[in-house]
Amino acid sequence: MELDRRDARTVEEAVTALGRACGERLLAVALTGEAASAGYRPGQTSLSLAVVVDNVESEILDAVRPLVRRWRGTRVATPLVLDPLYLETSRDVFPLEFLDLLDRHRLLAGRIDPFADINVARAHLRIELEEQLRGKMLHLWQMYLETHRASRLARVLLDTLPHFYILMRGMLFLREEDRPTGPLELVTAVEATYRLALPSFRELEASRAAGSGVRRSTAAPLFARYLDEVSRLVRVVDTV
Repeated sequence: MELDRRDARTVEEAVTALGRACGERLLAVALTGEAASAGYRPGQTSLSLAVVVDNVESEILDAVRPLVRRWRGTRVATPLVLDPLYLETSRDVFPLEFLDLLDRHRLLAGRIDPFADINVARAHLRIELEEQLRGKMLHLWQMYLETHRASRLARVLLDTLPHFYILMRGMLFLREEDRPTGPLELVTAVEATYRLALPSFRELEASRAAGSGVRRSTAAPLFARYLDEVSRLVRVVDTV
């Protein structure tokens, strides 16, 4: 999905500012994450950028730092700054993150797309996928213990969804299935591939897409169902 006019102008201005700040050392800029996917929501989605320079060092970081300060209060997120060496040597450590860059990016500047031909090893991805799922399940347990206000619990539910979508794309990669970037299509694909039912994910995404939030009266039972579905995801990944 293309950005709406206001978001497109904001991103264009950010790319221009990065070009001025980094000069010839700037190799590429890409729009990433939800903004570069079918899940993009005009006026709401964070505008995330991946910036590739010849070498990440203090001089480059000092050049980009004022831009990050300028972007506070906007939806332009702190950019992910990378260099070719990092891209080449970190895929075994962060396969999920690199898979997400492969699936959800749109080149905005640069002659060569540094994310177009990323290779992700299945064995490395399976390990990180299980680690991330188990870690997020622990985090949800902790959040439930610490959160006593229904309104806060509802916010936690919605905030965690995008992180699970990254994991779901990893689950589909393990089975060599197509990886939709639209949230509901992604949930449907995981349900079909792993023979699961994930109704709480569907309910939460519908609320998130509509901007209606989760009713406080339903937050606790919905959280319980959500936890149960996350535990199912953990169990199936453990057997892949």
